Amino acid sequence: MVKVSISKHHKDIQNIDIKGHAFGGDPGQDLVCAGISTTVFGMLNALDELFPEHCDLTLKDNQIGIYVNHSNDSIQLMLKTLLIQLKTVQEYYPDKIKFTRKEV
Repeated sequence: MVKVSISKHHKDIQNIDIKGHAFGGDPGQDLVCAGISTTVFGMLNALDELFPEHCDLTLKDNQIGIYVNHSNDSIQLMLKTLLIQLKTVQEYYPDKIKFTRKEV
């Protein structure tokens, strides 16, 4: 299962951590994992290009992290868009992706 952990301070998203595998098919054939990966990597590339000094982005084995250093409305809109896209995947594959939220 892919686990998406969201940390917020008031209404602002501070961090998004994504871990795990969807296991929606054989390796290389997992369309759920491919959809999640494409969505997340596209957002990482956009944040890195548009706001390189505002976010720390990490990519490790089975773990992706987005850490907001200096928030603004555009970054928040992008992160909310990412979450909407991932929630759309969850609507179709509820047993493959799980969200947790915490206030920091």
